[in-house]
Amino acid sequence: MKEILEMSVAERILMIEKIWDSIDPNNIATTHEQELDRRLSRYK
Repeated sequence: MKEILEMSVAERILMIEKIWDSIDPNNIATTHEQELDRRLSRYK
């Protein structure tokens, strides 16, 4: 963490962009769908 905080703001923003770009949107959609299904089942 210390190394990250020592980076410039621009470097940290680039790092965040790379991390964000590496996230699989299909995985997020599946996770959200599973959570909605779980909540709907609980509601019923």
